[in-house]
Amino acid sequence: MLATFIFGRLAEKADESLNFLRTRARRDTDWRVQEVLAQAFDNYCSDIGYEKALPKMREWIRDPNPNVRRAVTEGLRVWTSRPYFRDYHDNAVQLLSQLKDDDSEYVRKSVGNALRDISRKHRELIRAELRQWDVSQKSVEQTYRLGRRGSDALILKVSWNGFPLTHSRPHLMVLSYKRKCDVLANKMSRELKVNQ
Repeated sequence: MLATFIFGRLAEKADESLNFLRTRARRDTDWRVQEVLAQAFDNYCSDIGYEKALPKMREWIRDPNPNVRRAVTEGLRVWTSRPYFRDYHDNAVQLLSQLKDDDSEYVRKSVGNALRDISRKHRELIRAELRQWDVSQKSVEQTYRLGRRGSDALILKVSWNGFPLTHSRPHLMVLSYKRKCDVLANKMSRELKVNQ
């Protein structure tokens, strides 16, 4: 784990360090090493500049090893808070979307979560991207569900007796209102039977 961290710090200055991360650190089965690998890749991208690192990002997301692909998707979270992607968030979405049907569930979860992060600030961009996906494949559907979680958080604004109400899950609000109406209707029905 320490070696991964150190090589991550040296990666900008020595190609051998970046090569070590890509070929050796990926083999470690310890999840903590994989987290450090993701941080090391982000550190490398930050050191050389995110725009300049784009070719390396593209290369790593095509790597046959899922730990290397995940290092890109997880390391750069929250993507749109990083320089370059702050202005070109659509490029972040395009890179991530290439892995929507990845063979590895580990990678797909990271992609879905990264898209959800982006949707907090760029909801329409993520909605537009997700609308283009064919979710008939189970792998794509899983990534879609994770990414959609943030973009589907609709805010319903209604008022009741002039008092404004805001609800982030409108279907729950409607169900709650329906239950209250049902309870009131049953109570009134019982009262009518008693009075007859």
